[in-house]
Amino acid sequence: MTITMYIPELGTVFELARPWTFDLYHESRNSDLWGFTIGHKDDCEGWGGRCGKDLGFGDMDEDEDCAPVTLPTGSKMAVDRVYIRNGSKEFSSVTLRLLSSPDVRLVPKGKKSTRFWVKLKDFNTITVDIIKDTTFVKGKLPSCGDALTTSEFKSKLKRRTYSQLLWAKGTVDNKPIDEIVDIYYDDSSVQYSSILRSSEPSTLTITFGPTDKRENLVIWKFEIDSLPKKIALLSGETCGQEPAEYNPMLIITAPKKTYDLTFYKVLNP
Repeated sequence: MTITMYIPELGTVFELARPWTFDLYHESRNSDLWGFTIGHKDDCEGWGGRCGKDLGFGDMDEDEDCAPVTLPTGSKMAVDRVYIRNGSKEFSSVTLRLLSSPDVRLVPKGKKSTRFWVKLKDFNTITVDIIKDTTFVKGKLPSCGDALTTSEFKSKLKRRTYSQLLWAKGTVDNKPIDEIVDIYYDDSSVQYSSILRSSEPSTLTITFGPTDKRENLVIWKFEIDSLPKKIALLSGETCGQEPAEYNPMLIITAPKKTYDLTFYKVLNP
């Protein structure tokens, strides 16, 4: 059998081209869709926990604790998470956000989306029309759109966030660059559990360059509120110090780099 392999990138939006039936597992992260389809939304035991007691549905698989659910043609969804890990085949799954559906019960008024997960084997039975494809197709690079506003750029730099859908124009050490491979913002002013990390400066790490010549621009003590008010423009010089790659608590000396970058929206091919 010859097929064209396709693994959707996060954020890919699609619409069902035909009804999709899959096993919905009776677990806390599926509690909303379970309640909208099976008819009960129970108190759950937390992340990974079962949703209440066995409800005794005749079509429920008692061994797997799941029930078949069918979403109608025209239901629109976005890929929110893909989990595939070596040695954990039984946990391979795709998490989706149901954005809209002809069955209005599935996304109640006032609710932006209904989040749920399915096993990979069920996801691979889906037939869809792609609406928005965020995958970078080999040989078809994304193009550059309008410059990001500062507020749009800030929204992408949520705490401890990786984002690959950014385009930049400008220079690093007077060398021109364009496509950003990865950007990582570690906002240490936020609180994790009971630990307040406000004593550690925030760091913005930008990775760019061809595969065999990757480079990092590490802006330590990055102040997000220092950006211009209108356009996402980064300009300045690194301080000559940065957190060590494998031990962020260790500050090392690094060559100073000048940078002058403007960020733009990504337009997919």
